[in-house]
Amino acid sequence: MDAVAGFMFNVLMEVIMYNIGRAAIAVFSFGRVRTEGFSESVSAGTRDGRIVVPVMAAQLIGVTLFSLFWIVFFALRK
Repeated sequence: MDAVAGFMFNVLMEVIMYNIGRAAIAVFSFGRVRTEGFSESVSAGTRDGRIVVPVMAAQLIGVTLFSLFWIVFFALRK
């Protein structure tokens, strides 16, 4: 059971939260900032004239937005 829970947590963090953060970074920066891919090992910096954000930062932004969504949802629910 621990293996299944660990796998599901990894899927949640690495796939879902990464994609939420990646989309949010692209939208809020109007495409000027990009997120590195999982296979890339680039630290924060610039590449091709665009700022590159590490995977962990995208996941952190995804977790923050996901949490804010549910906080607002339950706060506005009757």
